[in-house]
Amino acid sequence: MDRNTLIGLVLMFAIITGSFYLMKPSESEIKQEQARQEAKAQAAKGLPVTSDSIAKAKTAQTAVIADSAELKKPFGASKFGTEKIITLENDAIIAKISTKGGKVKSVELKGEKNFNGKPLMLFEGEDNKFGFQFNAAGQNISTNDLFFNTESSDIQVSGEGKQSVKFKLNYSADQYIEYVYSIAGKGYNVALDVNTKGIQNLIPQSQKTLTLNWNTVLRQKEQNIESERQKSTLYYQEDNKVDHLSESKDDDEALEKKVQWIAFKQHYFSNILNAKNGFVNAKIDVKHATEGDVVKFYNTNAELAFDNHKDNNYSLNFFFGPNQYNVLKAEGNDYQSIINMGWGLCAGSINGLPCLHLTSWMVSI
Repeated sequence: MDRNTLIGLVLMFAIITGSFYLMKPSESEIKQEQARQEAKAQAAKGLPVTSDSIAKAKTAQTAVIADSAELKKPFGASKFGTEKIITLENDAIIAKISTKGGKVKSVELKGEKNFNGKPLMLFEGEDNKFGFQFNAAGQNISTNDLFFNTESSDIQVSGEGKQSVKFKLNYSADQYIEYVYSIAGKGYNVALDVNTKGIQNLIPQSQKTLTLNWNTVLRQKEQNIESERQKSTLYYQEDNKVDHLSESKDDDEALEKKVQWIAFKQHYFSNILNAKNGFVNAKIDVKHATEGDVVKFYNTNAELAFDNHKDNNYSLNFFFGPNQYNVLKAEGNDYQSIINMGWGLCAGSINGLPCLHLTSWMVSI
């Protein structure tokens, strides 16, 4: 076999192989063809083509059209993906980050138990929603619903160590939103640095802020859920003053001044989000639950300043931990003000211990 013949055969093989992958049908197209063949088989056997098989064929065809249309929209490719979980662990907490939304999906407090003896989860599953909302190229984008990419793996930090993991939401190679989560070996904090690259070219010039939505369902930790509901609400620091929504009824507030942090406070534990440069135009609300194991529903919509002439960076920090006075005070930012020192005795228990003990635990430890 001469050299030219060999080169020709190699090129032919490469073309055939490339064509196979390029022309390979998508999953939705395969489902559509399966539904069509199923209907044909029924007709060939003299069986009636059922409404169910017709519906399947139409649904599959609609899915193909919908998928193609969605892919052409801004961040369209990020609407499809497979969830991956990355675990961040230190001496106090285990936080799991999902590529779906790039959000914290669950947090476990190590060494703590619920009233029923199970590990104490501050939240888990779909109970926590977190992401930015903005308009890009004429489309409303919610990052909570999109799939981020990551090359990071699980990390476990101890002592004086500190490590980070990265998640990226791509529009193009040089236009994306990046989340960088960092955790130290000690404590209850997970830092989040948000970096935007090139997206100012997608967003209308009139838009001066990005909206951050944080929505969490907090579930029962104590044996007496009614008592727990009475001691749980949303706290915030506005213009260096700490205040809170009602503990006894549904409540909401539109905050006109700069907000430094927002706390989704449960009786003995809190999730606090702090912004280095503060939030503006924050709208907050808390709603009571009347049944099941839900204590309350918490929601925040707040804005972060956005410069549409350059890349933007935001330094945020989560505190996931106990409402212990000394722990909160050591964090700074006047976090300890979320503890109502006038509660006194209460009913119910957690970890099988009476509330009298836990009231002392909150203050003294």
